[in-house]
Amino acid sequence: MLKRLLTISLALIIIAGILYFFFWEGEKVSKWKIIPSNALAVVEEPDMSKSVDSLYHRDDFFAFFLGDNPVLKLRDSLIENYAYEPNIEIINQGLSYSIHQTGKGKFDYVFYLDKSVAGVNKVINNIHGSLLEGDFTLKKEPYDVEGKEIETFFKPAGLSIHYVEIGSFGVFSDNNLLIEDIIRCYYGNQKSFEEKYKKSAQIKGAVRDEGNVYLNGDQFQDFLEQTVDLKFTDNYAGYNSLFEVGVIDVKSSGESIDLNGFAIKSDDKRSYLNLYASQKGRKFRSPQYIPLQAIEATFFSISDNVVWQNELQNYLQVIQGQELRKQSSIDNKYGVNIDQWYKSVGSELTLVELPTGDYQSTTHAMIQELSDIGAGLNILNKLAESSMQSDSVYIEEYAGIEISEIAIEGVPEALFGPYFRGFSSLYYSVIDNFLIVTESVPVMKNIIRSRQEESTWGKNLKIASRLEKNIDDASIGKLINLNRAWEFFPAIASEKYKAMLTDNPSPLRAFEWMAIHLSELDNKWYIAANLEKSKRLNIASRETYESVFRTEFDNPIRTKPFVVRNHNTFENEVFLQDTANIIHLISNSGQVLWSDSLNEEIRGEVDQVDFYQNNKLQYFLYTNSRIHIVDRLGNEIEGYPLFAEPSTSIKAANVIDYDNSKRYRITYSDYSGNVYLYNKDRQLLKGWNPKSFEHRLIEPMRHLRVRKKDLMINITENGMVHITNRRGEYYDNFPLNLGDQVRNKLFVRQGASFEQTLLATISAGGKLFEFNLNGQITREKQLIKIGPNTRFEIIPDALEKTYLVAAIDGTRVRILSKDLNVLFEKDFLKTDQLSFQYYQFSATEQIIIINDDVQQLSYLYNRRGNLLNGRPFQSSHEIALLYFENEKSYKAYCVYNNALQVYEFDALPPI
Repeated sequence: MLKRLLTISLALIIIAGILYFFFWEGEKVSKWKIIPSNALAVVEEPDMSKSVDSLYHRDDFFAFFLGDNPVLKLRDSLIENYAYEPNIEIINQGLSYSIHQTGKGKFDYVFYLDKSVAGVNKVINNIHGSLLEGDFTLKKEPYDVEGKEIETFFKPAGLSIHYVEIGSFGVFSDNNLLIEDIIRCYYGNQKSFEEKYKKSAQIKGAVRDEGNVYLNGDQFQDFLEQTVDLKFTDNYAGYNSLFEVGVIDVKSSGESIDLNGFAIKSDDKRSYLNLYASQKGRKFRSPQYIPLQAIEATFFSISDNVVWQNELQNYLQVIQGQELRKQSSIDNKYGVNIDQWYKSVGSELTLVELPTGDYQSTTHAMIQELSDIGAGLNILNKLAESSMQSDSVYIEEYAGIEISEIAIEGVPEALFGPYFRGFSSLYYSVIDNFLIVTESVPVMKNIIRSRQEESTWGKNLKIASRLEKNIDDASIGKLINLNRAWEFFPAIASEKYKAMLTDNPSPLRAFEWMAIHLSELDNKWYIAANLEKSKRLNIASRETYESVFRTEFDNPIRTKPFVVRNHNTFENEVFLQDTANIIHLISNSGQVLWSDSLNEEIRGEVDQVDFYQNNKLQYFLYTNSRIHIVDRLGNEIEGYPLFAEPSTSIKAANVIDYDNSKRYRITYSDYSGNVYLYNKDRQLLKGWNPKSFEHRLIEPMRHLRVRKKDLMINITENGMVHITNRRGEYYDNFPLNLGDQVRNKLFVRQGASFEQTLLATISAGGKLFEFNLNGQITREKQLIKIGPNTRFEIIPDALEKTYLVAAIDGTRVRILSKDLNVLFEKDFLKTDQLSFQYYQFSATEQIIIINDDVQQLSYLYNRRGNLLNGRPFQSSHEIALLYFENEKSYKAYCVYNNALQVYEFDALPPI
């Protein structure tokens, strides 16, 4: 559409040359009187000759909002198609354009060429000769609107261009209805943009530097609704009447774009922004509770609670009706006084958007400072008790913090308006003096865990500096992690924008963070926004990976590298074992910190535990006969190792923490299908002394806690899925018989309920099963075999969000998505010794690893099957891979023969 529009724009300028061959001075008419009032925005072009690195030299900004920069394309088309470079003054001073929304995701431009500016006619005359060789034909009989003739030029393909001359302006567009609107504005029969412009003239800073963008607040809500998929439009109900008109100055550098300006506050009583116009900005403390994986957060400052409550009630009366229907229904049905909640509101309110586990959708969290914790808990607990749907209130303790449920839908919206729409479920916790509200228990647990591990926005130095620079002291602040947000925009966008974000996303994805600051100044909104760019990605140009360090040992390495954390410095270290059964801990710089003999081969994974609950970490590992817990100095902790029961050998072991309280349970299974479960004091627990499943287990016992219920999950080789409680008693509909032998591990993605929790595996016969904790098989699909010996492997994402499927036959390997679409195919010399890894760090940052044990190579592919850097790693075992979002880089840990090698490489290009 844009290319077509730019060709039209070019042709219209040429047409103007035909119509007005000689210099002409017409009637002086303000362009603001002829621009229709429904314009979404009006752009005044800058003097590009005075701004070498002007925003308007690049496509980035326009790509972010509307697509390619129309002025640049116009100029480039003149040069390319007509071998003539126009006088720069046509862009410096003589051109403005308005942007109009004319349909679902469709925008049209109207260009206003000011013929009174010196040089504009000269440009038109110079390109007159080129028009004679063009394909456009002028209709013999122009049609008129209110006495003004509109010239129409067309191509045989049906493309038409409409031109009218009004006063000193040549006006052109490919949309004749917009031209007709302009004529009606000129004669006063339709409302023009002039009233908006007069109000914008009150705004200081509306100067011609790098250009001005006039924003029409009346059209903003419609713009949002038209650019998103219809089913998501209700999500934007809170954006009504944000402002009346705004004027933004744009400045840019190589690394960022800054937008600064003012907006006239809306008089519309539905404007949610106005609730915070009288509230002074502050330094927000809620980022201490926002997990690093958050997509965006909106911060609201409340400096005067009484004024805010009064204005909020007036606002809600307009939105909900005089009787405040949503609040009244809660008051009447549950017998509580909702006003008590308002009294507990402190000086900040934050709405957070977070990804769900599989990156297919998002979820909300609300963080509210409590001015009075006692009063706040009182109203919350009353709502929980009065809304309970069983004999007791749902309360679960996690990491020492209580999680409770309010079984009422949409309470935040009833309290704070449609901006807080959502929250179909309501779970709450109080941490310090902040109330946290989420839509599910797993999200709440993630917030609690992130705070404990200091993996939050407030603890991340780079994000904290963005907050301090851009958001602090704002009445309303918004910070968007575009690195993550781009992954979700296509899902909610209209078809046009979905294509823009997926077909050619690179100009958009150059931006990684966006900050918006709003505060009241002189009865106007001061607006400051910052778009921060990431470094340029050029993966294809590199031929080698960058080596971080290489550490050699006396013996070949037996295990894969286990990346562990130093609890003192929080740096990553590496734990591994060599073929002499010596275990080693290696620092972040490659130094061997200590080595010690274990006498037996490590089996399975190495995990970290905080055994003494003092934030100091130890290493949990096991051999064929013993379970070890080793401190970071290499010493076995008191009471360990734990020896296997007599006449048994350890097939698989695991450590379980029911509620993140660090009151660990230790489990192992033997080769006869017996499962043992111990407490920290090495005492066998009732029901697991042992519990026999009669057939060999495929992997260690796993634990989930869903709505206060503990689930112990075991899958055996005969295709039986055993799910029991902590006492070893089966849940309803278990054991579940899959009807075939199983060799694959079980993929588990925890959901908010038994029904929403997903489990998946593939049988030996190649049948994919998906089922839930109610024992319901939700998907049963026979996978297509290439040949009689085709085998299948499920490849769980290392972060437990989703999975892929590998189909192996002969020398051919096919990698399939969860939906069983073929992502790519590869050939190997031998496929009987391949292993697979999958890392989905985000929707775009995904790496599939195929480890070839025969050639001792690890191949790293993106989802399209492109081999990173065109070459594999030398690796004797599976690799470990870390992704650093702030730096947009990866770190890969590989072992080969007797060496540990660590590499760095940049993030993948968007896919």
